[in-house]
Amino acid sequence: RVSPEQKGAVVRGVRDIKKAITLAIGDGANDCNMIQSADVGVGLRGEEGMQAFNCSDYGLSQFKFLKMLLLVHGRWAYRRNAKLVLFMFYKNVVVVLPQFYLNAVSLFSGQRLYIDLMYQLYNVAFTSFPIIVLGVLDQDCSKNDSLRHPQLYKLGPQRFYFNKEVFVQWVISGMWHSLVVFCVPYLAFSGTQIPHSDGGLTDLWTDGMIVYLCVVIVANAKCAIENMYHTWILWAILAMSVLAWPVCLMIFEGNPALESFGTYEMTSMASRLFATPIFHIVVLLTAVVALSREFLWKSFRRTHFPTPYHEIQDRFNRSLGPNAPTEVQPRQPVEHHDTSGYPKSDGSRRPSLTTYTEGDKAFDHFATRAVGSDATPRAHPVLPGATDEPMEQPAVVVSAGSRKSLTHT
Repeated sequence: RVSPEQKGAVVRGVRDIKKAITLAIGDGANDCNMIQSADVGVGLRGEEGMQAFNCSDYGLSQFKFLKMLLLVHGRWAYRRNAKLVLFMFYKNVVVVLPQFYLNAVSLFSGQRLYIDLMYQLYNVAFTSFPIIVLGVLDQDCSKNDSLRHPQLYKLGPQRFYFNKEVFVQWVISGMWHSLVVFCVPYLAFSGTQIPHSDGGLTDLWTDGMIVYLCVVIVANAKCAIENMYHTWILWAILAMSVLAWPVCLMIFEGNPALESFGTYEMTSMASRLFATPIFHIVVLLTAVVALSREFLWKSFRRTHFPTPYHEIQDRFNRSLGPNAPTEVQPRQPVEHHDTSGYPKSDGSRRPSLTTYTEGDKAFDHFATRAVGSDATPRAHPVLPGATDEPMEQPAVVVSAGSRKSLTHT
């Protein structure tokens, strides 16, 4: 038995020497030092009081919920946070670079491309809500598949979703999209082109508004492509984000109360654009050209260089095919000898329905390898009154993405 200070020293040693992301879990007051020294502290609420539970980052009612915390919610949260950070950089690359391209063809005069009020609403009204849905609801694999395949957790310590290579790929994707959303409308509407039925030319602000619409469509479409959990909530938010552009355009154009924000440049802009057939063709062509690279690359990668979660997704999709079983067999409880030591009132031993499933063995083997130990996993203790019901989902979420090791003292 070691002192609380020694427990904390062990965690700090692993964190500092191994340069690892550590997690410590305990259930008593003597574990508080260890829990607070770790990068992620988990406290159990049990018979030894609430001290560990109160000083932890995340509290659990039972130790078995740690499996759900790491393999499901932690892995989901890591992927969501990685996608959110990458998308934040990407969408700003897409909206900013067209202004540099405009200056490249205007002798670097410093001329702005977007109307200020619309430009300021980009991160507030047009691209903020879809990424919130991705950061909260997205799932690459279901809860059951995540528990059934604990090897998916390795993607976090391997920094699979967020590293220098992935960051560069997103920036290059943003540069390509920004180039397309600027060049296609610029070549179609600028110069001596007369696209309008009244015989007038397209002014700078109208061309900038078309580029801005293409930016909004491409950025939201990119978010939909990266999202793997498509629900009606996602599609409704995407539709609202894109439809916010014409709504704002019709509200702002010719509004005397907003002329100080430059909206006088938008007078009659909506009626001229919507009455021009080439406007709709250019917007559609821009979106197709920009996003074709995304579909081609992702299809090629999934076919020839699949990742672990791709293989699990394909396996799940095949299970839903025409040859899938139509009836799911109920889970049968497995009887184990009781080792709880709690006799019944008549002196006989209490039967137990607690099962030690293959998923539990896989998790124990994974956790044992994560801490670098060669010891064989131990069987779970049988609790009095335990049942074979499915494990409840804890009401806690932790981002376990960048863990290099799992410290359990």
